[in-house]
Amino acid sequence: MKKLFLCFSLFMISLIYAQQSGEVIYKVKQDKSYNKADIFANLKKQIGEDMVKRIIRETDQNYQLAQDFDYILRFNATQSLYQWDESMPDETIPKSKFLSAVTLGGKGPYYRDLKKKLFFEQFKISGVYKRMKYPYKAKWQITKETDTILGYPVIKAVAGETSVWFTPHIPVPFGPAKYAGLPGLILKFQYHGRVIVAEKIKLFKKAIRIKMPDKGDFTTESAVIKAYQKADAKRWGN
Repeated sequence: MKKLFLCFSLFMISLIYAQQSGEVIYKVKQDKSYNKADIFANLKKQIGEDMVKRIIRETDQNYQLAQDFDYILRFNATQSLYQWDESMPDETIPKSKFLSAVTLGGKGPYYRDLKKKLFFEQFKISGVYKRMKYPYKAKWQITKETDTILGYPVIKAVAGETSVWFTPHIPVPFGPAKYAGLPGLILKFQYHGRVIVAEKIKLFKKAIRIKMPDKGDFTTESAVIKAYQKADAKRWGN
C-alpha cells in the first residue's frame, strides 16, 4: 500500500512538473545597506583611493540606470531562456554606461536544457558571438531560512557569498542569469550589494516554445575571462 501511495505521489509531482510553463519579469536593485568599502578595500592598495571612489560612483550610476530595465525568464518543463528585454533601449544613455547597466541584471541570453544537460550564455566579445558553457549541476546549500515573494513561500539557498531564494511551489530548476539548479524557481538572487528579484510571474497551462540561441562557437570560461581582462586593460590604459 505504501509503495502504491509513493508511486502515485511521484506521478502527481511529475504531472505538475510536466505542465509547468511560465514567464517571470525580474528587476535589478542595489542593496545600499551593503558596505561598499568591504568590496573595494583590497583595490585601494592597487589602484589608489581616488580610482576606487570613481568606480563606486560609476557603479551607483549604473544601478540607477539598470532599475528601469526588465529581464525576462521564460520556461517550460525542460527549457529556460533568460535575457534582458531588448524592447527597452534608451538612446539617451551613452553606450558604455548602457552596457554596464544592462550587464548588472545579466544581459544574456542564458539557456538551460534539462534533457540535453546543457547550460550556456550567448554574448559578443569584440563583435564576435560566443557561447560559454556553465557547469550543469550547481552546488547549493539549502538553509532553513524562509520568506515570501509575490505571495510565494521561498527558501534561502547559498553558494559561497551568493544567496538565492527559491519556491518549491513552482517546481522547476530555473532562475535569473546563470543561477539555477534548485528544486524550485529562483525568485531572488543576491551577491554583495547586487540584487535581482522577481517583480511579476505568469504561469501558463500550455507549454510555451523556447528556441535555443545558436549564434557563435562554444568556448571556455577561462578563455572568456582572458578576453575581458584584455579589454579592461585596454580601457584603463594598462
